[in-house]
Amino acid sequence: MIKSYAMDVEIFPNLFSVTFVNLTSYLQTFADCVDDRGNPVPLSNKLSVAEIKDRLDKVESNIFWISDTNDEQLLPLVAFINSMETVYRKHKNAEGKIVNEAVRTDLFGFNNQGYDDMMIKTFMMYFNRFDTSKRLITKLKEISDRVISLQNDKDALFNDRELKLIRENRLPYTTIDVQQIFALNASSVLIDKDTGERKKVPKSLKQTSINLKWHELLDFTLPPIEREEQQRYWNKIDSYRGLPLEQLNLLVTNDFNRYVLPKYIEPMLYYNKNDVFLVCEIARQKPDEIRLRYSISSAFNLNTYCSSRANIADKLVTKFYADMTGLHKSRFEKLRTERTKLSFDKIIFPHIKFKTKELQDLLEEMMKVSVYRTTKDAFSKEIEFYGTTYTLACGGIHTKDVPVILHSDDEYIYKHFD
Repeated sequence: MIKSYAMDVEIFPNLFSVTFVNLTSYLQTFADCVDDRGNPVPLSNKLSVAEIKDRLDKVESNIFWISDTNDEQLLPLVAFINSMETVYRKHKNAEGKIVNEAVRTDLFGFNNQGYDDMMIKTFMMYFNRFDTSKRLITKLKEISDRVISLQNDKDALFNDRELKLIRENRLPYTTIDVQQIFALNASSVLIDKDTGERKKVPKSLKQTSINLKWHELLDFTLPPIEREEQQRYWNKIDSYRGLPLEQLNLLVTNDFNRYVLPKYIEPMLYYNKNDVFLVCEIARQKPDEIRLRYSISSAFNLNTYCSSRANIADKLVTKFYADMTGLHKSRFEKLRTERTKLSFDKIIFPHIKFKTKELQDLLEEMMKVSVYRTTKDAFSKEIEFYGTTYTLACGGIHTKDVPVILHSDDEYIYKHFD
């Protein structure tokens, strides 16, 4: 048996919150939002905004928060997380025999493998090491800022001694990261014009909400700093002491570095819960991809719960090779063949043939090409074929088209050859 929740963590200088939404409850609540074939469709295709909000209010959820002045929910949060530990319960099966059934918890999130899990581990590691919630939250915020600042420096992130110690802590639940599953962490690529370095660009949860046709696009924003919050900066940060409101509002521009006043806690929790619902909606609209990972993980005793399709292939090949050779993956996983030259005649299959002279000449020319680097300008060639100009380069093959607006009608079919 698997208990499934979606979750999200938020951290501010004086506030720490974790929101859990029962995924099973969410799926049951919107089970009727399907097309004629039973396939899930966006909620807004079936329901009005008022109906969606009314149903969301009925979905089972658990929301915890602690502040620098209120730690009432600290121990309940610890207990809730600990309750996710896998247990074995006895029950009668269909044949009437008493069997032990494993009951585990799966937590769905968006980049929870890279951030939220780290914050849960930090919380569980430090919650009983400080005498005040204020000091605990200060520690959590420090770790959060460090994880975020090192996101683009993987070596520093994984070599940081304290982060490494935190990362080694075991969590009582199984992580399901939908950002990784759908490769949203690398939805596009930017190429540095100077160095040619390729940098992966992730798609945010807010951008994803547009694809889901979510009814409410939210971004957490606080109103300008006022007197009550100003006093906090004066009391806590020496460099801000005595600064007027105008200067403070120019200096403190990141809302997640702001002190959340009690009157803003409820709107923040609403924003957080909306993000968790988006994770639930991704799982509801795209269940096949998630089922695939459960099936592969079960069939091959391999954790692919947070793997993209390409990563699943890597893990399977690694497992098969390890099983066949008897070698542990650490013996071969990072081995590489360094090449300083790549000749095209080594990678063009011998059965490649063409009937037209243009392409026959192109093939003959390509068989003589060698490249010595992998930047975009390492190789590039244009060829005109049946009125279309094609560009062949290290990144692939593309057509050069004149921008045009085409209006379809009953007489023409538009085709794009790329």
